Amino acid sequence: MQQTSISKSFAVPAQPPKPSSPYLDVTVTLLALLVMPLYLFGVRTLWHALTAVLAGLTAEYIGVRLCGEKRIPAGDFSWIVTALSTVMLMPVSAPLWITGVSVVLGLCIAKHPFGGTGKNIFNPAAVGVAFCAICWPGQVLHYPIPLTTQGISDPALYQYSGSIESFLRVNGTPQIDYFDILLGKFSGPMGATCMIVLGCCLFYLLLRKKVSPRVVFSMYLVIFLIAVFSPRLVSGRKASVIFEFASGGMVFGSIFMANDPATLPRTKGGQVYYGLLLGLLVMVLRHIGAMDLEIVYAILLANLFSTSCDRWSTMLRAGWKRIRQEPKLKVTIINANTAPAGDLPGKGGKPNA
Repeated sequence: MQQTSISKSFAVPAQPPKPSSPYLDVTVTLLALLVMPLYLFGVRTLWHALTAVLAGLTAEYIGVRLCGEKRIPAGDFSWIVTALSTVMLMPVSAPLWITGVSVVLGLCIAKHPFGGTGKNIFNPAAVGVAFCAICWPGQVLHYPIPLTTQGISDPALYQYSGSIESFLRVNGTPQIDYFDILLGKFSGPMGATCMIVLGCCLFYLLLRKKVSPRVVFSMYLVIFLIAVFSPRLVSGRKASVIFEFASGGMVFGSIFMANDPATLPRTKGGQVYYGLLLGLLVMVLRHIGAMDLEIVYAILLANLFSTSCDRWSTMLRAGWKRIRQEPKLKVTIINANTAPAGDLPGKGGKPNA
């Protein structure tokens, strides 16, 4: 009996199962999404992806070593998400070194100085892409025509065309068939043009609960309303909505960058306000800005208000709860004031005799 109690006292407790990385499903989805730019733009897409992954691995290893760790934690795929997201927002014609610089800057400026994975306040991919777009706009915002780059190794020989955003900025209507928009057959970032594939990615990540529907759909609602009531083209509201959603890598950014677990608000209401703010920022930057990829700047601005969105949600919920309780409190006070003196409780909580 004594031996049994001793063995129970020294029994090793069962270890709880380790939670899966929040970035694993996103990594798998990005790898699947890579197939479409490979078809549209050729094998140079793989060179961009390889450059980004190698640059990301190097920057991540140096970052974790400087933070005192011996190696990259097992199951941490956040740096791969940063690398592949950067590739998807680059044109296939961009120099490979710009892709590498963008990934390194994102990880070394926006991630590790704040403490590493899960502690960054800005999306690393958005920081890197925004920096390179400002420094080298001719290379980062110059888009080749899909299906014309296969077999051509020199980007100088590619055929180029203006992006959808470049037409909308001057109140013009892009001459692009709606079916080609679904298939991604228009000039734009490598992995951010094929709407039908991006829709499948969104559906999968929603099922896996890796994307907040409150952020995505509240953001889409604001963009839809502004596109309908304040269109930037004169060919109709339907065309305005379609082209606003297809331009600037907006759908890609709303799926893979706006839902970064490190920068996402924690409360449900905060996520709704975050999505509304993000949609408003995108459309404001489109109406007053002069560059493509407004989504990355909107995400960086919205990241600043992530915790504020949680605070607004908590304050509004508490205020609404107080408003709902006030009528009940008034009824209780009125009943107490109008009750007969004999019905009021005396000492000990009993009615007066």
